[in-house]
Order: sequence, then structure tokens, then C-alpha cells
Amino acid sequence: MTFEKHFNSYEENAIVQKKVAKHLASFFKNILNPPKTILEIGCGTGIFSRELVRYFPNASLSLNDIFDTSAFFDNISYEKFIVHNAETMSLDSYDLISSSGCFQWFTDLQTFLEKLSSHTNCLVFSMFLEDNLKEIKDHFQITLAYPSVSETIHTLRKHYSKVEYQEEIFEIDFPTPLAALRHLQATGVTGIGETNIRKIRSYPHKKLTYRVGYFKAERAN
Repeated sequence: MTFEKHFNSYEENAIVQKKVAKHLASFFKNILNPPKTILEIGCGTGIFSRELVRYFPNASLSLNDIFDTSAFFDNISYEKFIVHNAETMSLDSYDLISSSGCFQWFTDLQTFLEKLSSHTNCLVFSMFLEDNLKEIKDHFQITLAYPSVSETIHTLRKHYSKVEYQEEIFEIDFPTPLAALRHLQATGVTGIGETNIRKIRSYPHKKLTYRVGYFKAERAN
């Protein structure tokens, strides 16, 4: 993961991440209790933060990321910025905890979801799933150990009375295989820069496939 090296090029190239943020925000339309306090985990450069502010302009928003990306938030109103690994940091309680495209990076997601359940009645998040960027996996043998959808839903249902799940696949076409690799490099989401030059030159795919899961878990106050 090399996000911190590519933040300046991230927004321009985060094509799928922007679509995911907008779709995830649509889960807020029928939320049981409009939040007064919100924590966003893995805020990055603010793609999803802007959706949160648009939906809940009067809420107190706290931001978290493992990197200090606060320089990207000059035009976004927020209460505080917490630079910390979300898995290990102490948590306050919030009306809503939300995250877009981040949880697949966590070491033990199910334990983390158990932790979050004690700090919010509403959890809304998206994450990338198994077979995400399958073209990269097939050629470079590089992939994440993506969290299980069934285990995630099972964990949420232990703590929340209402759980919703949706899934979406995005296929992005590029003019050349090299353009596809440059797109990924600009977002900093793979380790292909660590592989050998022969593998890069022989990469054959002009398409990238993203697989995303959307989760919403609620319980009445």
C-alpha cells in the first residue's frame, strides 16, 4: 500500500472510488436516525467526506486516516482529524460511523466490527472484495486477503437488527495495458511497482475489474 506517495494524483485517477462513494451515500436516504455526530474512517483525500457533508451538513464530523491528509480538507468542515490506525485507536461513540473503500486493508476486520458495534448504532461502509482487480492477481500473483462477505454479514447481524448488503462490479477500459498499470500506480493501491520489469512489460490486459460490497447496519436507539 503506497497511498501516501500518490495522494496528489489520487483524486484525478480514483474513478471507481468516486462512483463507490456516491453509491454508498445513497444508503443514507432512509437512515433510521439522522446523525448529529459522525466518524469517517480512512478519509483519504475527502472523496467520501464531501458526500457526508452534503447529506448531513449540520452534523459534527470527525475524520480519521493512518496518514495526515488534513491538507486536502481546507474546503470541508470538520470537528477534528485523528491520525491513527483505526484498528488500534480508542474510540468515542458516534451516531454514525462510516467508511468508503478502506476496510479491506484491515488485519482483522471481524474483530474491528465487533469493536465498532459498541460505539455506534449505525454503521455504513463499502469495501473491495475477492476478485477485485483480478487481472492484476492473475498476471502478477499479487492480491489482498479480502474479507469474507458472509463472515462480515454474520458479524453485523450479531449486533444490529437491520443489515443491508449490495454488491457492484465495475469494468474500466484503457487504451493500452500500460495505461491500466499507470492508472493503478497513480492511485497507489497495488504493489506492482515491486515486481520485475519483465512482468510489467508482458502485462496483457486493457481492462480492470473492481468488485465492491456495500454494507449498512442499524439498530434502534
